Amino acid sequence: MRAQQLIPFQKEFKFIATFILLFVFFSVLAFFVIYLFFNQNLGAAYGPAFQKLNQTYEAMNGYVLVAAMVQLALPFGFTFLLSLYFSHKIAGPMYRLSQTLKNKGNAEHVHVQFRHSDFLAGVQDEFNELFDYLAERREKIETLQEFVEGLDYEDLSDEQLQAIRGKLEEVT
Repeated sequence: MRAQQLIPFQKEFKFIATFILLFVFFSVLAFFVIYLFFNQNLGAAYGPAFQKLNQTYEAMNGYVLVAAMVQLALPFGFTFLLSLYFSHKIAGPMYRLSQTLKNKGNAEHVHVQFRHSDFLAGVQDEFNELFDYLAERREKIETLQEFVEGLDYEDLSDEQLQAIRGKLEEVT
């Protein structure tokens, strides 16, 4: 079995929200640092170099605001889509497993099937082995139930008691 490190399902939303909030915080912080730098009067200290930068800034003032918004919107949207994609890679297998467990009572033998790219694809075989084991146990219990129902409880011989004990040992 492949060892996989997963974010616990209960903490996934908190992890994604923390990541997005930190990204937005530092993006806004970078925008304000740049904004404050260009709005200072540094002409006396840096002379002509600052004057050229300031003229370029004034000419592009509207574009800088649009660029800052794009700087925030694109990574935020990309992060949102990426987090949605990865959450489906966890939620999809959980949903399929839930549906398989609900349908277990309606069928004799079921298997769960995950997509190859799902996070839980590594444990698919273990779930299927568990379902196979439970199906075998169910068959043994049904066989024992048929055997016990066929007995005459009034006239149980030692032979029949030993057969019952043997069947019970098989099941347990």
